[in-house]
Amino acid sequence: MSEARESADPIHRHGRASAPDGDEQLARLQRRFGFDDSVFAEFVLLTHNREHLAIVHRDHVGVSGARAETVGLVFLRTAMAIPKLTTQAAMVFGPQATRNVVELVSRDRAEAYLRRQTLMPTDEELRRCESPGQVLIAHDGLTLGLAYYRRRGGGEASLESLFPRAWTLPACPP
Repeated sequence: MSEARESADPIHRHGRASAPDGDEQLARLQRRFGFDDSVFAEFVLLTHNREHLAIVHRDHVGVSGARAETVGLVFLRTAMAIPKLTTQAAMVFGPQATRNVVELVSRDRAEAYLRRQTLMPTDEELRRCESPGQVLIAHDGLTLGLAYYRRRGGGEASLESLFPRAWTLPACPP
């Protein structure tokens, strides 16, 4: 890498490469979840590792000093057929989504989601969902994470919790 590029490109100067398909990934997320263009306007996607992209505010890229071990918020898992927002990213950006959001109607249902239980969604909960696939899960105005929304042959719907196992709520005693 040339010295000119190192000084002109703060991302490369700090050992992180801009994600080569970052714009494409953001466009896909905007289509799926209805994010306004302004939501990600001040951010840059960076290659975090072989499986993830990170997101960082433009003002935080290129801070002088030692080489960074990590930069930004781990944002998107790319090592899968359909890239998936991380739970952390869903919690941060989810409130700005306008579609494919399931608003769980009760605390019991939210707790079941947090225990990684499969839910049968109500029509009311699905009112902001346009199609099966990854959906954001919210309750009481807070985005909790993601689930996979499926529609079976007879029209029966289900939500498979994608909440991280390590964060799962313990089962409550009866």
